Amino acid sequence: MSVGVNTLTIPFAPDWASGVKVTYKYETALFENKRHNEQRRALQSASRRIIETTFNLTNTDASRLNFLLVRGKDQPFAVPLYTEVMVPSAIGGAVAAPDSITVPDCSDLWNLNNRATYLFLADYANDETELLVIDSIFPTSILVTTLISGSFTVNSTYAYPIFWGFLAKEPELKHRTSQHLSIGLTFEEFIDGG
Repeated sequence: MSVGVNTLTIPFAPDWASGVKVTYKYETALFENKRHNEQRRALQSASRRIIETTFNLTNTDASRLNFLLVRGKDQPFAVPLYTEVMVPSAIGGAVAAPDSITVPDCSDLWNLNNRATYLFLADYANDETELLVIDSIFPTSILVTTLISGSFTVNSTYAYPIFWGFLAKEPELKHRTSQHLSIGLTFEEFIDGG
């Protein structure tokens, strides 16, 4: 994997048949005065995103994922927002930064347009991934601050906005066959220092 920052990413596609569950968690403090009037104050700057998904992997890929999870036990992961997946029709090609990625209309992707700083490119068929810093977002293209160094195949590459998260609970392992494992992961967003 090629990245501009030292980070951990999951280089596997989720099991779309099992679905990807995204929830939002709000932490507030509730104050009440003598007249029983309530006032609520946010304890964090934004809602905390939580992603739950399952990966169906061969034993070899499950070993790779297990190594990543052990390595990243106490480190934040770059967690793709799988619900805002884009399939680029053109990737890179610029001679100088910023480089661009042409995508279908992404104006309705809320997390990408409002909270994303990084973009994760994944070509699962060719085992190629890259994490890029977003420079600017337009309805049908995304500019990134550096040249795209990977060799990505159009129409087999996926682009996702990411958030920084940590493993919220132990991975759930299930043997599907003697050669395949199902691994369920839950990531919770790391914001405001925790």
